[in-house]
Amino acid sequence: MATNGIDDTLLETLTTEEIGELAELIDPDNSCLHPSERMPPQTTKEPTGPFQRDHLLVYLKQEAENSKVGEDYIPYKKEIRGKVYKLKEPVETVRKETKKSKFAEELDQMLSLVDQDDLADLASELGLDEISSRLQTQSATSNKANPGAGLVNTSVYSYRRSGSPVAYSEPDLQETDIEESISCLQELDPNLVNLNLNNHPKLDESLFQQLCDALVPNTYLTSLQLAGTRLGDNQAKMLVPVLKHNFTLQSLNLDSNCLTGAGVKTVLTALQENKSLREIKLSNQKCSFGAGIEMQMAKLISNNTTLLKFGFSFTSAGPRVLVEKYMMRNTETARQQKVLL
Repeated sequence: MATNGIDDTLLETLTTEEIGELAELIDPDNSCLHPSERMPPQTTKEPTGPFQRDHLLVYLKQEAENSKVGEDYIPYKKEIRGKVYKLKEPVETVRKETKKSKFAEELDQMLSLVDQDDLADLASELGLDEISSRLQTQSATSNKANPGAGLVNTSVYSYRRSGSPVAYSEPDLQETDIEESISCLQELDPNLVNLNLNNHPKLDESLFQQLCDALVPNTYLTSLQLAGTRLGDNQAKMLVPVLKHNFTLQSLNLDSNCLTGAGVKTVLTALQENKSLREIKLSNQKCSFGAGIEMQMAKLISNNTTLLKFGFSFTSAGPRVLVEKYMMRNTETARQQKVLL
C-alpha cells in the first residue's frame, strides 16, 4: 500500500527524527490549507506579541535609512532642489500703459490739426464707416474755417471697424435745406456734386420720394450721404429707379438706418443693373441679419462687376469672404481697364 506515492515499508524503516526531517522537505500540494498547517514552525522562539502592521512599516523604514548599500552611498537628507519660483512685479505693464497713453495724446493732437474732410476720406479708405459718416456730418454743420472742430471730445479710439456691428444711437443732427437741394437737383446744377443729408431730422417719406425723382435724370451728383435718416424698406423701394437709371452716382451711404433684410436685398437687386456706383455702405442697421440673409446678399453682389467698396458688418465668415473676393475681382477688372486706356 502506498501513501502519496511513498511505500509504507520505507516509512517503517525510518526513525521518528528522520520522519520529521522528511515532513519538513515535503509540501502538500493543497492551496486550501493554511501555511501554518502546510509546514511546521521554522523557529523555536516564543512570540513577542500580536502582529502590528504599522509598527512593522516603521521598523522597515528605519532599517532602510540606516543601512549602507554600495560604495557611493549618500545618506538621505530632505531638501528642496532648484530655485523657488517667485512672481515678478508688473513693472513692464505700467510702462506699456504709459507709452500707450502718451501715443494716444500725441495722435489726438495731430488729428486736431487735420481738416475733417481729409479725415473722412482717410477713414473711408481704412474701412471705418462709422467715423467717416460722423465726420461728414460734422463737416457739414461746423465752420470749415476751424479745422478739426469737434474732434477734441471725440477720440479716434472711440470708433471701431465695420467688421462688428454696434448699437444704434441718435447722432448729431444737421439743418441742410432739403427743398433747396431737391430744386438744385431738378435744375441739374453742376455745382451740386456731393449731397450730405446724414442725420437730417426732416427727411420724411414725401421729401425722400421727391429726392429720388430728382436723382433719376440728374447727371452731376456723384455722392449721396443718407446715414442716420431713419430710412426703411419703403424708402429702399424708392431708391430702385435711382440705382437703375442714374449713371453718375458713384457713392451711396445708407449706414445707421432701419433697413431689414428685405430692404437690403431690394437695394442689392437693383445694383445688378447699375454700372456707375463704386461704393455703398449698409452697416449698423437697427435690426440684425442672420447667416441666411447675408449669404443671399453675397449672391446678389456677385452679379455686380463695377462695385469696388461694400461697407457692411458681416457676422458670418462665409459671406464676408465671398464679398471680399468679389470686391477684389471688380478692383482687378477696373485696373485692367485703366491699363488698356
